[in-house]
Amino acid sequence: MAALLSWPSKYYFYPIGSHAALHLTRDLPPDKSACVLLLPCGDPRNIMHTVFLETSSIRPALDFTCCDFDAGVLSRNVLLLSMIADNIPSNVIWGVYLDMRLDDETFAIFTAQCRKLIEYSGTADAWRASPYASTLRMGSDSTLDELHRHWSLYLASSVTTADERALDNGRAAIHRKYHHNALGVTTLSTGRSAGPLFRDSSTYYTQQLHRYWETGVTSSKLPASSHANPTFLYSRAGKCFAVHHGIDPLAPFHLSHVFGNEHNTITVDHLVAAAREEFDQWCTSYHIWLSAPHRTLTIRFLLGDVLAIARALESWNNGAETFSVSPSPAQWSSQKLQLSADEYHASRAPTRFDAIDTSNISDSIGMLNVLLASTPLLAHSPSSGVLYTESFLSDNSHPSKQLETILVADLAIHSLLLGVAPIGALSGFTTQCDTHELLLRTTRFGPLRAPGADLHHQMLTWKRPWTADTASGAPSPPLIDLAPAQLSSIIYHIYDFLFEGEKPHSPSAALASTMRAGHYTRETFIILLLSMRTRLAHSNAQWSETVSLFLEQLGQRSRSGSFLQHNFDACSALELHTLLYQYHLYPDLSRYGSLCAPTGRISRWTTIPSLVRIYLTIPAEKLTRLRDHRIELSDLPLRCALTCSGYEHYFHTLHAVFGWVRDVGSPAEPAIVIEETTGGVSGAETSPLILSFVVPTGTVVKKASVESKPLTVRAAVKATRSTMALLQPLWGEDFTIFSARFEDAQHVHVVPAERIPLPPRPPTQLPLSPERAITIGEQCLVRVDLEGGGASGVVLTARLQVEDAQAKAAFSGGAMPSITQGSSCTMLVILSSRSQCVTYPVPIEGSGRKVRLARRSSYIEIVVHAAVPSLGHADGMKLNPFPVVHAQRDLSSWNMHRVNLDQLPLLDITAARLSHWFNTHISSQFSERESQMKRREIAPDTLTLVKDTIHYLMSKSVGLGDVHSQGVFALRDNATNDSDTIFFIRGLRYDLSSHTVVCDAFVLPLFPELMASIKPAFSRLLRAGAGLEGITNTRTFDGETRAWKQILPALVERCRTTWSHRPQCEYLTKGRVPLSEEIHGGDPLCSCGRGKDVQGMKDVELWRPFASRVTRIALSPLFAVSYVEQVLPPIATVRSADELLRASATSDTGPVGASSSHTQEQNPLDMQQCKTCAKSGRGLKRCCGCSKVLYCSVSCQKANWEEHKLVCGGRGR
Repeated sequence: MAALLSWPSKYYFYPIGSHAALHLTRDLPPDKSACVLLLPCGDPRNIMHTVFLETSSIRPALDFTCCDFDAGVLSRNVLLLSMIADNIPSNVIWGVYLDMRLDDETFAIFTAQCRKLIEYSGTADAWRASPYASTLRMGSDSTLDELHRHWSLYLASSVTTADERALDNGRAAIHRKYHHNALGVTTLSTGRSAGPLFRDSSTYYTQQLHRYWETGVTSSKLPASSHANPTFLYSRAGKCFAVHHGIDPLAPFHLSHVFGNEHNTITVDHLVAAAREEFDQWCTSYHIWLSAPHRTLTIRFLLGDVLAIARALESWNNGAETFSVSPSPAQWSSQKLQLSADEYHASRAPTRFDAIDTSNISDSIGMLNVLLASTPLLAHSPSSGVLYTESFLSDNSHPSKQLETILVADLAIHSLLLGVAPIGALSGFTTQCDTHELLLRTTRFGPLRAPGADLHHQMLTWKRPWTADTASGAPSPPLIDLAPAQLSSIIYHIYDFLFEGEKPHSPSAALASTMRAGHYTRETFIILLLSMRTRLAHSNAQWSETVSLFLEQLGQRSRSGSFLQHNFDACSALELHTLLYQYHLYPDLSRYGSLCAPTGRISRWTTIPSLVRIYLTIPAEKLTRLRDHRIELSDLPLRCALTCSGYEHYFHTLHAVFGWVRDVGSPAEPAIVIEETTGGVSGAETSPLILSFVVPTGTVVKKASVESKPLTVRAAVKATRSTMALLQPLWGEDFTIFSARFEDAQHVHVVPAERIPLPPRPPTQLPLSPERAITIGEQCLVRVDLEGGGASGVVLTARLQVEDAQAKAAFSGGAMPSITQGSSCTMLVILSSRSQCVTYPVPIEGSGRKVRLARRSSYIEIVVHAAVPSLGHADGMKLNPFPVVHAQRDLSSWNMHRVNLDQLPLLDITAARLSHWFNTHISSQFSERESQMKRREIAPDTLTLVKDTIHYLMSKSVGLGDVHSQGVFALRDNATNDSDTIFFIRGLRYDLSSHTVVCDAFVLPLFPELMASIKPAFSRLLRAGAGLEGITNTRTFDGETRAWKQILPALVERCRTTWSHRPQCEYLTKGRVPLSEEIHGGDPLCSCGRGKDVQGMKDVELWRPFASRVTRIALSPLFAVSYVEQVLPPIATVRSADELLRASATSDTGPVGASSSHTQEQNPLDMQQCKTCAKSGRGLKRCCGCSKVLYCSVSCQKANWEEHKLVCGGRGR
């Protein structure tokens, strides 16, 4: 398997999620059915929260596929959701979900529900006939069987006192060890769900956690009599209390608004009540979805290893004839995952997904394994296909260095070869805040020195880079061409990167072993090559040349290096060659022996295959040392070896299962079956362990033929720095678990092995969509060249073949094509009267383009640099940092997550502690680099200017620094002194799952046709003066006005929930978003959302006349990306936590762009003549409000006042 196999350490059960619920459809358009894969799913909080946020939307269907390797998790999920469907009171469901002990009433309802589920789950047909099957579906028959078994165990456990004792003893032990002194230690892990208010919340979460583990219930009132909750007793660990000590019943819920809106003293009971209220809302929304006549909700469950499930779904997409995982079962199982034919064939369950959430599984199996397993399952639409990953970084790696530890190459190369990239790195900003995580991690002073403070919860959103640009109309990016020499060099460095921790005396091996070597095998590398090849336009000959060059580089290093280096490379070479051959990536195994004249047991076979699988059976008594309680919490990586004459070949791509091997074949036709131990890992105390791996037949034939040097099969713990430090004091130098001679028929079984079926190759030419037909000619592949080995940049060359008769005639006649950058990933070519977009697979720097014209051969080559990441590169996504992408009428913001404003709690601007945290939070959107711009130490860029304006709008809307909050703002372009954009901010809301706040606002673009109809109402608004109803002006600088035109459509799309774009939408008919980017260039927005969801406007009398003219928007901070650049000041520059918090805050000292050159800038016409009568000459007077406009007399000033006061800066910044 791709993930490194480790001996199963002590298993921890997570019946409750470890952090607050997420909105799983936050990056998908609201009017499109959504298919979501949870890999793994954990508890149902994310599904329930998503259903809640989608209740008032127009989404027609939600389809969730929930995968997990613990049947205890899935059985709880189905139980809870079935109880909601049956209208059982939410307080009862709350108890079953979160309480370890149940009162009499809850326990009676729980057991009755178990009986019902047992009755319906006896067979797959019985379940399909049940009342739950329309929503709760099973992805495999084995999943239903395991859930049925767990519900039966729950019912049986409900009548035994032994289980009562097991739960109470386990809970009490954890309370004594971890929580008995909790009132003296601050717990920060759960407090992170409070986001920017984590400092206010940590004490209360700590008190609640202490009480919960002491009593086993969330309520302060203990029931008169109680029963053990059996759902906490059965898991992958078997029948025992294996619940992790960090489980907190409040972790799934969003409680930042409780602290932010505080007026009175908060107690733990207030937190529990708020969590119960949110849970009630989830249950109500779920039931609303079930009863909605024109909407469907489907939740499908699949039990199994996440990598095995992903490969099963990918096999289905590749046209596999069977419904099973190929090529092998999941770890610790002998059975292949058999997808339900009824579900996936008859009911057409999804196998590609609009969104995939992988939780923090990357911490267990490695980010690369997650990307390789998940990316092929993403839908291909530009408006969907989003992957979410999480990780908890430990203290030895700074967040801004995270990409270096998880990407296989430079971000541009990674994006080209794997096809996905984190959108924050591509955009240069994110709308999701993790500043509280940085503060948690870097402020370990005084009261903040606590468990959980040394971890950083990092959430990444991955998308295909080319989907940010729909200008080309291509359904997929063009394939790329890399010269074999360059590609082999990339592959060589990737190999070195992945396995650096295995190298002897590597100076970075200690870090590498923790970040990479603990996760990956050579099979990971092979699957990476397979993934890369789908994006390359290489012929078989080119690919063979590439692999040959790579292997030659490895061989050269082995020959020229030290003895230890040679040993490292040589010991792994056989496994590498085996996998290359097995996956059809290299055709030759001749160096590892001939199949002619076999000896030993293989000589009796009728047919000699090229590969064999060796099964090594390790007796149960040999596993005793692995079960030592002193190492039970450690992951011990395993490997097998073929040993002959003291020389070894290592194999890390292993499959493991507990059980017995039975021969069912004959000496001529060998075959085996595995009788797996009942109960899996937990029931394997007296069972042998079976490890298997694939080797070339020629190798075992060759070595087994040397009788004086017997071939031995050995299993051992892999020697790493961590395992050596742990095991050497206990075991000495030898980490061998068991070994046997190859001819030992009792412990070594050998059967033929097959090569892995080849996946289908994509077409080399990708068709354009009908609306983007070829007008000049066909675009060929994009050639990739690495400058300085990639260190100096990635160069992309696209060739456009001139084929159109008119264009070809003009081109051959000497016509010069016009070539400009049309969008982030395209170059626009205009030749004669024809035009066509040339597409690249990643954002590009078009301003530095080079053009090659071949008039005789009739082609145009355009050479550009990749603009990845956004920071440090020109053009690319900076041309429009806020793209709105579309597939037909499915429009959505590409890099700004969606919010359902009406479902979010309001921020109380009168709360006592608002001034303590609000400005710190909205100021934290600036990185250290951007803070230098704020301090005017370096010139500001456009994004920083936009952020500064957002900071100003948000701080003024809550009244920071002023007596009254302000609600109406006009953006006034500093260069022209004109304004054509008005914001009405009705209030601010907590964007709970993104740990930030968002303005519930409306935008009114001003243009001549509109002004005539709203002039009376606008005059009344102007006379209102400052405050909630009057207008406050704010200046924009240096291209910022254009950026605001670009961002407005994205702000609209991210809060669109109740309306869809019409077929006649101006975006679609005119083919551009926004419609205009110039001041007074007309409305940048389509009219589809105008006047929709505007009750907030109607509630304010002076705003009411504009209600039919405005469009609702969601405006929030644009945070710096912590995994790209430094956000907070370095910890060494501050002396305390409070000082660090103050350092991250920005005082309102005026706009970034307000340097002397900007504030003195005048409109030349205004300097020369009267604004009203155009009189010129000396004696003209300046308007005392803005000091920009000139008048010849008081009468002229009064005559122009009705017009000028719309843009006069006298009341604004």
